[in-house]
Amino acid sequence: MSFNKVLVRDGAMFREAVAGDGLIGNYIEPVTVATAGALTIGTDAILGGCAVFTGAGGAVAYTMPTATVLTAALPKMGIGDSLCFYLCNTAAQVATITGVASVVVSGLATANAATRLCILKKTASDAYTLLCI
Repeated sequence: MSFNKVLVRDGAMFREAVAGDGLIGNYIEPVTVATAGALTIGTDAILGGCAVFTGAGGAVAYTMPTATVLTAALPKMGIGDSLCFYLCNTAAQVATITGVASVVVSGLATANAATRLCILKKTASDAYTLLCI
């Protein structure tokens, strides 16, 4: 799966949707990650719509990819666009979602045998925010 934009009619012309045009949905293809320790969340898990982490043996950190990696994986994502994905930690251990330079994480960024809805928003040409609910 990738981030694609739908075509919208703008008068007599068609163009790719931009921020503010409305909700763009995507399908969910869960990606299971069984790594026991800390890791960087893969773009495949984000783009699949549901990252399922099963291997935590203790408190771990799940780090977001860098803004450069996200931009390369989401070439059609414009400033102001966002996408949602689920992060599921099935282990009864605390997992903390952490950011890196140019990827700011906020909200409920811990999951202990829980699922979080994560909203990734592009805020600049090479910067993102991640809000976890």
